[in-house]
Amino acid sequence: GESLLETVIAVFDNQGSITAAARRLGVHRNTIDARMKQTYDLLDLDPTEADHRLMLYLAARTHHTAR
Repeated sequence: GESLLETVIAVFDNQGSITAAARRLGVHRNTIDARMKQTYDLLDLDPTEADHRLMLYLAARTHHTAR
């Protein structure tokens, strides 16, 4: 949902820093970890693959700016 999109954008906006993204969203870093895992699982992406991270970033940015 919306919280997953916000989380992805916050993580990428903070150069992948889970701690900084958690601070920005006002949640615990474990929440960010769980949301990112859920996102990668839902999309069947592997977070260790650079191409998959790029696809996630581009999709999140495209959706966010299209709203």
